[in-house]
Amino acid sequence: MSVPDFATFGEPCDNHANCLDEYGIHNKDPRADDTKPYACALYSFCPDHCCPMKHIRYMKDCFQSQRNPCYAENQPAHRKCTLNRDENRDFHALRANQINVSCECHRPGYEWSSRFGLCVDVNECIRGTHNCTLNEESCLNLPGHYACVCRLGYVYNPEMKRCIHSPDIDRVLKSAEGGARKPKIAKTKSLFAKIVQTITRSAGDSFVSGYRINFLLISTVLMYSVM
Repeated sequence: MSVPDFATFGEPCDNHANCLDEYGIHNKDPRADDTKPYACALYSFCPDHCCPMKHIRYMKDCFQSQRNPCYAENQPAHRKCTLNRDENRDFHALRANQINVSCECHRPGYEWSSRFGLCVDVNECIRGTHNCTLNEESCLNLPGHYACVCRLGYVYNPEMKRCIHSPDIDRVLKSAEGGARKPKIAKTKSLFAKIVQTITRSAGDSFVSGYRINFLLISTVLMYSVM
């Protein structure tokens, strides 16, 4: 059986790919269908990096092959590999055989990174997919999820289930603005930053409750630190 002509990238594969099911060895390769992107696999310009095998009977044969780029990082039920043409339009990268594939990530809050070849944490804070209130809270990215942190001058009210303005903290900060007490407000903010860093490293800390961080106790520490 002769190898069909190459298809131009971005266009459908040539119809000769369907000959696999109609003539010759009758292998019924599920990829030999030019109605799907990359379906022609090794028979066209577009190689299938998810399944570098020449002939298959079922797509699951690709996913359970050790040559599947999603094989090593995932459990058997989470090895599905996909190719998206929109993510592979850099001609220079294609010439260098650098194809971006997407793998399924079984851990919530993670997504596949073609750059690193593994599942990475989704930064909901940068993407703006969090539900933190802009005026009262700051978004704190954590492994697999995020937390909403009360801004300086606010404390979390468990009954109202939101951050509220704290007159006590406001009074302490204002009292530290004058004269010799100015250095202490810088010290307070530095202490506050260290506390946030500590909680970031320990997402399971007792201060974290329902993806909201309660700074009521922390605020008390800050209050006494500037007195």
